Amino acid sequence: MEVRKGSHILINDPSNPAQDSILLSRLLSFCLVATALLVCQRSYAGVEPTAGTFIYDGTPIDEFHCVPADSGQHPAVIMIHSCGKIGFGHEEYRQMCRSLAEHSYYAEFVEYYSKTGAPNCAQFSIDPENNLSAQLPLPSEVYIRTIHAAIDSLQDNPHVDATRIGLLAFGDGVVEALTIGPDRPANVRAIVGYYANVTPRLKAGVIKAKLFPPTLMLRGDGDSRVSGSYSAELEDDIAEHGGEHEVHVYPGAEHGFNFHEARGFDAYASKDAWTRTLAFLDAHLL
Repeated sequence: MEVRKGSHILINDPSNPAQDSILLSRLLSFCLVATALLVCQRSYAGVEPTAGTFIYDGTPIDEFHCVPADSGQHPAVIMIHSCGKIGFGHEEYRQMCRSLAEHSYYAEFVEYYSKTGAPNCAQFSIDPENNLSAQLPLPSEVYIRTIHAAIDSLQDNPHVDATRIGLLAFGDGVVEALTIGPDRPANVRAIVGYYANVTPRLKAGVIKAKLFPPTLMLRGDGDSRVSGSYSAELEDDIAEHGGEHEVHVYPGAEHGFNFHEARGFDAYASKDAWTRTLAFLDAHLL
């Protein structure tokens, strides 16, 4: 009998029973590993994003979601995108969805532009005087109510324990998450925010002596869109009005560092931030 293992060939010697025992042991180990891999593949083969909608104020809101392979109710994580064209970061969001489901979370990405269409993101820009357009105040009430409707839609979802929801937000979406989280203490147990797009005006709108759920803030100190001092002020205010609060700053990392389409994609920061995200969610939702 010839057994191939990697680049080595082991030849069975009938006159050597000890070798038979060694070969049998190796074969058994190989089979156990192979079986385990097949089981894992079966468990997660079905974890793929599924398109869906929920209704807010008579309007269908697009979403996609990933359901864990194991049965029962799971904590949920709602992904809240930043300002950008519809479809930006599509593959990254889908991969986050898969990863969260494989980590035993019901994950949902909400396209909260469904009701209004994508805005002109130039009006979210920060100029030296922090003069944001008053035509579309931030955070947008329409967007906030849409995300509230997404949380409401999970109440009767058989896959979801709606008392354990995390908000995973990016850029402008972080302000929305920080506005929504304190208003839903029975549902939202954790917030993770990547590179919050914040100005003094927005900060004043978010900080209203509220009690924040545990928060993790992740950003780069090379962010050309967001002032690091404004971000630090927001983080200090959250720490004063909440429970557990963590901040991690990546040296030199740009805005949108975890998206390949962004000019400042940073593979290390992206991987490390995702590891921290999962650990933080696990600590507060599982």
